[in-house]
Amino acid sequence: PLPLSWPSHKGWTGAAPPLHIGYVTSHFTSSSIGREMLFLIASHDPSKYRVHCYALNSDDGSWLQHTWRAEIAKVCHKFVDASGMSDRAAAEAINRDGVSALFDLNGWSGGHRQGILCDRPSPVQINYKNWVASSGIPSLHFNVGDKVSTPPEFQRDFTEGMVLVPNSYFISGHKYQYR
Repeated sequence: PLPLSWPSHKGWTGAAPPLHIGYVTSHFTSSSIGREMLFLIASHDPSKYRVHCYALNSDDGSWLQHTWRAEIAKVCHKFVDASGMSDRAAAEAINRDGVSALFDLNGWSGGHRQGILCDRPSPVQINYKNWVASSGIPSLHFNVGDKVSTPPEFQRDFTEGMVLVPNSYFISGHKYQYR
């Protein structure tokens, strides 16, 4: 694992500094994950959060992929095309960016790069969206779901701790799409 080095906020007297959140996936496209994430990322308050997105796939230039990818890049603080980076280089970039909470949106689906997570570039790493089962990866700390997709009685089968959101962990972009 990478040695974690985070800026010290010792002696800080102002408002809490923004929390750096990272999302890593090969689904920053017109896929259901990409569409949901656009809405989620756009809803982050920039005075409280800095959102970093790490794309594991390159932009293929197609209208569907390029358009959604460009929209996601507009609403985040930093968008990184990590498709040409080694797992280690991508992990180092995430670590350098000071990401405090890193969300893996791939699980074991196509295009995953679990080697990045194994280097533990962030102090908190979370399995979210595309893999409702346990990842089985010890470097992931939490799995986000709901009581239907990840029933609490199956907690013993997860290597991650469960974070169950009320109602549904699916995201609605209605407010963002129709403003």
